[in-house]
Amino acid sequence: MCYPIGNKCVIIKNKGNHSHPHPPKIRPSAKALTDFEAIVRNAPEATPLHLSVGNKTQSPIRDLVVSLANIDRVRYHYRRIKSENNAMSDIGVLASIDAMNPGLTVSSSLKSNDGHVIIQTPGMKEVMLQKANALQTDTIMGFVKDKKIPTLNVTCTSTFSETLQCYVPVLVGILFGMSTIHYQWYFNALIECHNFNNCDDFCESWPGNICDFSDSKRKGFRISVQEYFDVKHDDDIELSNLFSACKVHFDCS
Repeated sequence: MCYPIGNKCVIIKNKGNHSHPHPPKIRPSAKALTDFEAIVRNAPEATPLHLSVGNKTQSPIRDLVVSLANIDRVRYHYRRIKSENNAMSDIGVLASIDAMNPGLTVSSSLKSNDGHVIIQTPGMKEVMLQKANALQTDTIMGFVKDKKIPTLNVTCTSTFSETLQCYVPVLVGILFGMSTIHYQWYFNALIECHNFNNCDDFCESWPGNICDFSDSKRKGFRISVQEYFDVKHDDDIELSNLFSACKVHFDCS
């Protein structure tokens, strides 16, 4: 090829074929943006840099889609999501978490008298089924807040892991109240996750549960056991061998 420059010319000779992979798309797909938005909503403390680099529990965002490998593009979509007025509701966040982690929610209800969302990861269940130490169930107020549900609380059951040498949660529930029926549903989930064969198996292998002196918890536990194993009379099961109260828990509650 000859290109004239004034009264002279430049001759360019080309050899071989120009070939390389097709460059990635600049704009992320609609699905990629939906997945990215769910990640941003579920981790509000994460910055664009954190999302780009990743951590032990979250892969770098570029692994989701190549077009988000550019930090400036990540910042752009991050700001867009944060500035939107139609932010995802708390229920929407829970739904998106469950959608990304099938089986995470073990029990849920939006009814006014027994509202709850109870979750358990496979790792939590693995520690729980070891039954190495007693369980302890605590209710935490003020961790989650809702003006329309002043009694909203997080109820958590934990146990000491011999492997990790520390206490770890094995079941977590967001309860819309602290009534007997709320705790009944919570203990229903806790018992069901143990996969007991029958009431005798439960009484022999239940590791025991410690909590404060809450009547609602104690009654909820008793009703849960009676209904789950079809126990007809209170005298047919000795609650003191299965569920006990602790003054330390009471003083801290």
